[in-house]
Amino acid sequence: APLQDYSFSDQEVNTVLGQLDGEQDVEVLNAYRDWKKNCAKESSPTATVFMLGDMGMFDYMENQLPWVMRVKTELPTRELRADGTEYPVKASFVQWGMVDQDDDEYARFEQAMQKIGIFGCRKIHQPCRRMDMCTELDKTHLEESDLVCIAGSGDLQMAWNRMEETGISEQIRWRYYDGAVLVAVGAAVGLVGERVLPSLEKDRKYMTTFKTFNIVPYLLSHSEDEISAILREQNWGHGLEIAPGTGLIFTRDVFYEPVRAWVKELQWKWEDEEIKECFFAPPPRGSGTVVAVKAYMAGGGSFEINQADKQQAMQDLQEEQEHEQMLQSAAITQSQRDRSLELKADGNAKFKSGAMESALECYREAAMQDPSNHTVYLNMAQVYLKTERADLALRAANMAVRLESGRGAKAWYRRAIAHKLLENSAESFYDATEALKLEPGSQEIKALKASMQEKMQEDKEAFYFSNSHEVGEIWDALVAVNPTELLVQSEPCATSAGGLSSAQIPARALWVWQDFFKTLKQLTVCHIKLQIGVEGCRFLCEGIKNHENLYELDLSGCGIRTAGAQVLANALSQNSSIVTLRLAANSLRDEGVSTLVRNGLAENTRVMDLDLSANGVEANGLSSLGDHLGSSAGKNLVKVILDENRFKGGAARHFASQLRENETIQELSLASCEMPSDVVWRLVVVVGAHPEPVSYTHLRAHETPEHLVCRLLLEKKKNKKRTKAVDVN
Repeated sequence: APLQDYSFSDQEVNTVLGQLDGEQDVEVLNAYRDWKKNCAKESSPTATVFMLGDMGMFDYMENQLPWVMRVKTELPTRELRADGTEYPVKASFVQWGMVDQDDDEYARFEQAMQKIGIFGCRKIHQPCRRMDMCTELDKTHLEESDLVCIAGSGDLQMAWNRMEETGISEQIRWRYYDGAVLVAVGAAVGLVGERVLPSLEKDRKYMTTFKTFNIVPYLLSHSEDEISAILREQNWGHGLEIAPGTGLIFTRDVFYEPVRAWVKELQWKWEDEEIKECFFAPPPRGSGTVVAVKAYMAGGGSFEINQADKQQAMQDLQEEQEHEQMLQSAAITQSQRDRSLELKADGNAKFKSGAMESALECYREAAMQDPSNHTVYLNMAQVYLKTERADLALRAANMAVRLESGRGAKAWYRRAIAHKLLENSAESFYDATEALKLEPGSQEIKALKASMQEKMQEDKEAFYFSNSHEVGEIWDALVAVNPTELLVQSEPCATSAGGLSSAQIPARALWVWQDFFKTLKQLTVCHIKLQIGVEGCRFLCEGIKNHENLYELDLSGCGIRTAGAQVLANALSQNSSIVTLRLAANSLRDEGVSTLVRNGLAENTRVMDLDLSANGVEANGLSSLGDHLGSSAGKNLVKVILDENRFKGGAARHFASQLRENETIQELSLASCEMPSDVVWRLVVVVGAHPEPVSYTHLRAHETPEHLVCRLLLEKKKNKKRTKAVDVN
């Protein structure tokens, strides 16, 4: 196509400008510039990152000063004690998946830290087996550290996978975002960069990199060949070579400061299809350390050893060691695990030979050796089922479901069989449904589910024809009273006293639940203490949708399960009157809670008091609830009860971080949730710093170390005008 003439005369340009709003253009441009500044600010590091070529940098002297002083100048401000002094600085040393994992490297690090007055150092021990967790003392120390050193040389892929499995990577990331200084040494410098190449294999056809902390926007390595290989393979990016004997500092103002020698930058130029090299020059005459030390001392800092801090740090370390020895003496040893497996194998052999009681004895002893072995309880349940002891089979299957966190189809299936023998057709049907989700192709589970569904229908019909007249009389009496507050429980008849009524309505009377809220339109408070199940919940929700007076609804222990939560979420999205909602002990699990939050509470602005305790909620459900608390829709919640669920790892930390964003919560209960001590302490800190007064925080039945309890009491004292009660017991 021919080129068009886009030339304009001055008169035409002025005409166009006259049609535009000049002031508005200026506002838009300023807003754009502010947005770019904020983007740059958000992408800048929250704390300084030190990248060192080897451990020898800790011994480097710059202008007659130990270079490690430079590290101290970047440490964040510590919390204050009651007497106004700062708590001693703590440092953690992580060396996982490395071939040179020994105490010599840690001793070198500890000696360097003592030069700058940091005596509270601890090596974070790598778990012995895959998927094992770190000790509580390791996680607690890491949570309180203002300096985290990641060191070593070896298999970075293994190291990162182990950090991810145990949640240590999330904890290090959290500490960094909270202001802690990161120090990466040797091959570990790659973990703080954009991507990492596990190993340089020349015979490999494709080079696969993996993402880690992604703090420094470069590919980082102590090997120029490794960076070049990645750049050529990906045809993009740039990298920095942190050679042995050198270092690089990535400061909070996005400034790169080489240490001791030049740092080589490699950039891939796609136009020329080659790698260009340039160099970062260090400060002249080694002035980097001198200038930083002068500024630090001018701001009131000191490099003198505080003897009181030293004694306190040494005392804390001694207490940690004593506590660790006590925990190790009570922990399950590898020999106990091995013995448990031997006993289980003996039990299996006796089970196959038909010696049921002998097999059961072996399984019991195996469970005593290692109570965390869920397969032992599965086998015990099988023996009980074979010997027609359904009640004991139900207990064993319950334990297996709990230990597997509901992720094993066998445990659900054997529990369904136990419920079938106990003539609990509804419970058997729901357990079979859970098992079928995990093993969709199992014909045995499909057959059991179908038979239990048919049995449930037969039970409903038999119940209707045998009890319809009696239930009809109770229902008619209740409608005549038309109460405003109602408690449905095992009372002999409907009574009325001062507006508070109680009635006996059988759980399987579904025709009653269908008309319950549609007829009783004056109800403001309703507590139902019966196992109405999913069907009953489905009929109830038809009336909840448009009920205008219902203020408090308690369905605790009603057995509504995940399917009932989905129906209830739909009803809540249309209801505008319910303020208090109690759903304890309903087996909602992660899926049910996530659905309830996303499809129900997110659309409802009235619910202020929420009880989801004892529902088997774990990571996904807690994350969904945390997201809701941090959103605008969750700002109406004032009281949240989450007792007796299992909150561990990153989900609990995410919940704590989202709690910071919620300014309306006044009462929070997380009792008996099996949370690690670092999460308990994080919640206490969040509550203490909350913009609005949190009147009560319930954290009972958690294994909180003594030194954290002391810190907690000091935190409560510091915030005594804001926090009325923090209960850890």
